Amino acid sequence: MLRFTQVGEVEIESLQRIGIFGGSFNPVHHAHLIVGDRFAEAMRLDRVFFIPAAVSPFKASDQSAATEGMARVAMLQLATKDNPLFAVDSWEVEREGVSFTITTIKQYVVKYPQADLFFLIGGDQALSFNRWKEWQSIAALAQLCIADRPGTVAPARWTQLLTSLSVQERQPERIRVPRLEISSTDIRHRLREGRSVRYLLPPAVEEYIRIHNLYRS
Repeated sequence: MLRFTQVGEVEIESLQRIGIFGGSFNPVHHAHLIVGDRFAEAMRLDRVFFIPAAVSPFKASDQSAATEGMARVAMLQLATKDNPLFAVDSWEVEREGVSFTITTIKQYVVKYPQADLFFLIGGDQALSFNRWKEWQSIAALAQLCIADRPGTVAPARWTQLLTSLSVQERQPERIRVPRLEISSTDIRHRLREGRSVRYLLPPAVEEYIRIHNLYRS
């Protein structure tokens, strides 16, 4: 299958620590990139793969705000092209249908058998992670990492949360990230209203949105 990001066989062998960062990225913005950078730094990753979902299992009944998958892939490629640690994987978009994380994780286990996998989720996602399909298998196959954004998870809750999501005596890793009040939802609203999104997302992404008239109606 044609993939948006091609990784050569020689490069595959050199990737020993791989980060997986999934989401809608609708559109990608600066907070996503900062979180990805902190993820790579904290876990000493050789590569962080940004993987846009085709359809989130938690949003399958409401896709009214979803932008066509390959447009989101293209915006991610523009946003990440200057960071050699970042790559974009269009696997979930190309296979279409509901994007279950366990399916993607298993694909990475097969493609990168030599690598340790690290899977990143947000603190809000961590609070309901035990609702995800085969969540224990996800945490067994990849080191679960949680982006600790101030104000998302109460400080007193962290110990209980990490314990409850431990699998095979391995706890999730906390990745400390800054609190940035940037959201894709807000960006889409501002674009629909004709308001500025300057400084919220990379200029190349803003230009792509303008050229392709995305999020305007």
